[in-house]
Formats: sequence, C-alpha cells, structure tokens
Amino acid sequence: MIAIELPDEAATAALATRLARLVRRGDVIALKGELGTGKTSFARAFIRSRAGDDVNRAEPNLHAGAGL
Repeated sequence: MIAIELPDEAATAALATRLARLVRRGDVIALKGELGTGKTSFARAFIRSRAGDDVNRAEPNLHAGAGL
C-alpha cells in the first residue's frame, strides 16, 4: 500500500486528476482515512476528470467493505 498525505483539497484534486489519466479498466484505488480527510473530494475530482463536467453532481457511491 502507498500512503500519501496531501496538504489541502487542491492538492487532493490534482492527484486525483493525474491518477484518472493513468488508470486502466480493472485497476483498483482504495481510499482510507478518517471522516473529513478528503476521500469524497478525491472521488469527485477523479470522476470529473474521467467523465467530464457533464457528470451527475450527486455524491459518489461509497461503500465500506467488510474487514476494511
């Protein structure tokens, strides 16, 4: 596992955008962190980068996996 600490929401969005360009079908990105650490911000930026600005603005579907 790679752990990355980012200073703010802009840095989180920048990383998500960069990763969105690199991932391929079947890749898995797991986000782990306490409430308020930027997981949803990351997911929004990632989805927006992959789908464009026409993406539905609803909350990303986040699921807590068993044993995680």
